Amino acid sequence: FSTRVVEGQPGEVFLVGGGDVTLTRAPGRNYYNSYASLASLAEEAVLNASPGMPLTIRPDGSRYEDFPTWNSMWRPGSAALGFIAPVTALQVDGDRDQPSVRLSSRSMNPESRATTWFAEALRVADPDRPVVVGVPGRAPSDGRVLATVQSAPIGELIRVMLVDSDNSLAEVIAREVALAQGETSVGIAIAEGRGGTIGASIQGGSGLSESTVVPHEEIARLLVDINHDESLRELKASLPVAGEAGSLRNRFLSESGELAGRIYAKTGTIRGTRSLAGYLKADDGSELVFSLNITGEGVDNSARDDIDGLIAELSRCGSGLVFRG
Repeated sequence: FSTRVVEGQPGEVFLVGGGDVTLTRAPGRNYYNSYASLASLAEEAVLNASPGMPLTIRPDGSRYEDFPTWNSMWRPGSAALGFIAPVTALQVDGDRDQPSVRLSSRSMNPESRATTWFAEALRVADPDRPVVVGVPGRAPSDGRVLATVQSAPIGELIRVMLVDSDNSLAEVIAREVALAQGETSVGIAIAEGRGGTIGASIQGGSGLSESTVVPHEEIARLLVDINHDESLRELKASLPVAGEAGSLRNRFLSESGELAGRIYAKTGTIRGTRSLAGYLKADDGSELVFSLNITGEGVDNSARDDIDGLIAELSRCGSGLVFRG
C-alpha cells in the first residue's frame, strides 16, 4: 500500500490515500510496528515542493469511493471501543488515538485526522512554511508526486491481520481484492475468488457484521485448500497458535495444556457468538481441520472454555474420529 503527496495547483498538495492503515505518526512505536511514517512523507514532500510557498493540504481518499465506509450492522460504538474506524483509503495508525494500543479508541473521521496529523508533520519538517488544511478533493492524474511511503509487504500485513484479528486491515485488504476483480461489492469479490461460496452471505472483510454468514463446510474446504496449496501456506503459518501467539496465546493453557503449539486457528468474536476454525494436530499425529461456533442469547467469553474442551476431545480421537447422526 502506497501513500503519496501529489502537487495540484500552485501552493496546493494532495495527501493521497492508498489504503495503508499502518501509515503512522509514531514509527517503530505503533501497534503495526510500521515505519511508513508521516514524518518521512513530510520531510520528502518539503524537499520537493516549491521553496517557501505556503501549502494547503487536501485529502484524497477516492480510492475507496465506491465502497461504504461504515456498516450499519456493526456493533454501535465500535469506533469508540477500538474495534474499527470508518474504512477509508486515507488513515493513520488505523485511526487509533494511541498508536501502540490495539483497542485504542478511534474517531468517525479518519481522513480528516490523517490530514491534520500530516499538516503537523509538515510544520515540524519546515517550521517557516505556512501550512493549512483544505477541503477533500481528487489529485490531478498528471500531478507531480512529491513524496511516497509504502507499507510492509502484503504477506506481513496478512499475518498482523490474522494473528490478532485486526478489523481495519481485514476491511482494506478485502477492498483491494474487490478492486483487483473490478467489483464494488466485497462480498461478491470474495465469493468469486472462491469459485462461488455456496450458502454464504459476506458483508465486508472483517466479519463484524452480524449479517455475514459462512457455512462451516465452506470454511473447512477453504482450510483444506490452504493446506494443499503451497502458495497459500503463508496463511496457515500466520494463524494464531494455541498457548503461544496472537488471540490464542492465552488459551489451551489449563486442562488442555498439552495442546499448546498444536492448534493453528482463527478466533471469532461478535455479540452472541464465539467461534474457532483451523487446524489441530491430534494425539495420534494426524491433522484435522475444524470449524465450530457457539451462538445464542447470553453467549459470552465463557463459551471459549466449551470450545476448547470440545477441541481437546477431538484431539484424543484423531484419525479415529467418527460422526454419528
